[in-house]
Amino acid sequence: MTPSEIAACPDEQVLIDYLFDRLLERDRFQLEEHLLDCPLCAETIETLRSVGQPEAGELMELETRVLSATVGVDQALKLSTEGEQKHRGQSISVLSSTLNSMRPILAVAASVVLLLGLFGWYRSQTTEQRLFAEYFDPLPRYGYVSVRSLGNTSGADFLAAALQAQSQGDYERSISSWNAYLQSETDDVDYRPNLYLALAQIELGRLEEAAENLAELPPDFSSEIAEEALWYRALLDIRLDNSADAKSKLQNLFDQGQTVYADLAGELLKKL
Repeated sequence: MTPSEIAACPDEQVLIDYLFDRLLERDRFQLEEHLLDCPLCAETIETLRSVGQPEAGELMELETRVLSATVGVDQALKLSTEGEQKHRGQSISVLSSTLNSMRPILAVAASVVLLLGLFGWYRSQTTEQRLFAEYFDPLPRYGYVSVRSLGNTSGADFLAAALQAQSQGDYERSISSWNAYLQSETDDVDYRPNLYLALAQIELGRLEEAAENLAELPPDFSSEIAEEALWYRALLDIRLDNSADAKSKLQNLFDQGQTVYADLAGELLKKL
């Protein structure tokens, strides 16, 4: 199942209610279906179960104890700086004993707090990243129809290999072939190889290289490839968590575009 098909993650209280068997049967069934597809929620459940299924109030108490211990350390450091030797020695001794006795609790608290913090971060990020996964396609809509339609060019073999590799999802090979094709051709009018190359790089997480290749594409609306290039620039902004830049590009495309990407831009803007 792709990220875009996974239902939205529940909040932490729902997970805790699930552990204490407080969910209605329908809600429990829906959550268990979600856990099959969402490793983060499943890991959160397992961690909460392993530390004794704490209530939300218990988690707050654990966080408070962690913070109290931190304040104690800060106070010890302050005493050390001020040179209060006797008081410092007594304080550090008491603090050390306290921390040693609390070490198991602190370890559990830290792991639970960290996991729930990551869980909250994931939920805040997931909408944009799922939208990227939903709308991103590594094969351009206005790409090459077929290799044969290009005639006998000096880079036809490289082009054929690049198109085949990209269509098969072999992006390492497609990147190598696109680069070889671009070196063999001197046509600066056809921007499609740069677009294919950028999309393959995005698939492999080489986002800075992809941004450079997308920057080579025409910025105006003189051709379909220009609109498609702006669409993918906006998607790359979403991938990089630059939602403000993405919205600006999508709005521009929605206002001025003449192709299917104008409608897609309007649709995506409503979801961001």
